[in-house]
Amino acid sequence: MPQSYSGRLEVRWATNGSVAGYVANNPTGGSFGLNDPMLFGDDLYVEYMDSVLMVVNPEFAPPHFVGGSAGPDCSSKVQFANVEPGPFTAFWTLNPLSGALNATWIKHDGSENKPSLAYNPAENVLSFTGHFTSPSTEYPVYIYLSD
Repeated sequence: MPQSYSGRLEVRWATNGSVAGYVANNPTGGSFGLNDPMLFGDDLYVEYMDSVLMVVNPEFAPPHFVGGSAGPDCSSKVQFANVEPGPFTAFWTLNPLSGALNATWIKHDGSENKPSLAYNPAENVLSFTGHFTSPSTEYPVYIYLSD
């Protein structure tokens, strides 16, 4: 039987590895950003099993899976949000030693796309992207499963 892991989703800046914050349990679902106790108050807790991140403390209506839903070519920017697993949705790999999570999409031709995670602090929005443009309001981040 596969092992499961659970915890909060910790976001770290790619530039220096410092903690930017934790993914918020947004009561309306949709796009996730970082927790602001004045706005949301609760961190999003998830369980990782079989390449899927499932929310264990949802304050929003289903679906309760975390990821993104890309088009068939997986090339567009995609919101980091609650999604229903299926074709062109991100599946996850977890490094159980470090807690690092990495997303992968399977393209229509069977090849894989490994998008980067971006954070826009002005809009408090996380998204998947294939590349960063300069100048940009989005910054590269990494995501970890944390206690």
